[in-house]
Amino acid sequence: MDLFMESGIDRTYISAVERGVQSPTIRMIVRFANCLKIRPSELVRRMEQSPSYSAQ
Repeated sequence: MDLFMESGIDRTYISAVERGVQSPTIRMIVRFANCLKIRPSELVRRMEQSPSYSAQ
């Protein structure tokens, strides 16, 4: 909810990304990272380390 409030990105889109239903664009990864105050590469690294991540 905090990410939605700070980013202005639709909460249903954020939810779909969190659930793995929707893949974020590079632009959205940058927006998410800016809101979280981390580098986009850090966000991607964390995603790759997630137990639910599978490279396809």
